[in-house]
Amino acid sequence: EDPEHSGGAVTELVRSDNGPVRDLAFSPDGAWLTWSHPGVGRTLRQIKMARIKDRLIVDVTNGRFEDENPVFTRDGRYLSFLSWRGFDPVYDVHTGDLSFPLGCKPYLVPLSSATPSPFALNPEGRPAAGGLDPLEEEETGEPGAVTVEVEGLESRVTPFPVTASKYSALAPVAGGGLVWLRWPISGALGETFANPDDMTGRPTLEFFNITKAKKAELVGHLDWFAVSGDGTRLVVVDEGDLRAVPSTEIGDSDTTTWIDVRRIMHVVDPGAEWRQAYEEAGRLIRAYYWDPDMCGIDWDGVLAQYRPLVERVASPDEFADLLREVLGELGTSHAYVGAARRNEGPAHYQRWQGLLG
Repeated sequence: EDPEHSGGAVTELVRSDNGPVRDLAFSPDGAWLTWSHPGVGRTLRQIKMARIKDRLIVDVTNGRFEDENPVFTRDGRYLSFLSWRGFDPVYDVHTGDLSFPLGCKPYLVPLSSATPSPFALNPEGRPAAGGLDPLEEEETGEPGAVTVEVEGLESRVTPFPVTASKYSALAPVAGGGLVWLRWPISGALGETFANPDDMTGRPTLEFFNITKAKKAELVGHLDWFAVSGDGTRLVVVDEGDLRAVPSTEIGDSDTTTWIDVRRIMHVVDPGAEWRQAYEEAGRLIRAYYWDPDMCGIDWDGVLAQYRPLVERVASPDEFADLLREVLGELGTSHAYVGAARRNEGPAHYQRWQGLLG
């Protein structure tokens, strides 16, 4: 949606025939949008960009690999993404078979050909990193305009100088750097880990300074993290504990802020939640049902028929039972409802729906 150019109306930017687009991210100046677009095949995805003012769609990658999680660096110089395109086989130590247990790396795309790749060698043999001009954001506190040179964009894709592994949660932080999660390569039986009783295989949070072309480990093991609005801090979730730490360096006792979750008050209105969830479930079923015509079923009529019962629901289990009855009206397979689990935080409903075939 672009209120400035569409009068507040919702317009269609792009359409996919092979599944949902995901991982949407705007450029710092809001002029460009990037996302991971489903390609032909079960897992193939490509990175696309769109210029908001004129709806220009640009292919950043060609769709031959599994490319995901694109983000703009906060200085507006680069687009970065994760890609499963490594095909360096590893020999099995017991049978000699070859497999690909690794294969993922972060990749960087200079948006303008005038921006040097920080990982390349210049004619004098010195890394280009460290020679970039001062960033406008550092001087004024405001991100500068993002310049995208469409021609040759795909040819400027270059891998980060890091070990191939399993990566996720790529995110930009202050100063033009990036953070990501690196996951351990583990065996199915858990014997890979030091403690076989702990098979969680929690990830490591790493920071990459693009200007210095240098990686640093911020947190050895964690559950999840989130970046602050200005990109200078991270909130780290670690076995139930929350702490805020610097986003570009290892935090110490002076720079780490522990967050007392006991101060969080959460007021719940189950009736309102069930009414909202009922409407959302109806929309999701309609959107993802294998036949756009719903096999001739009056789906709005079905939802209207059962809607009064939502007001009589008194527990998560009853709500799940109601949804099962609603889905039963489809007379189809692979349409399930799982009730919320107990004592594991707020209610979370999952919906499974198979596609034709």
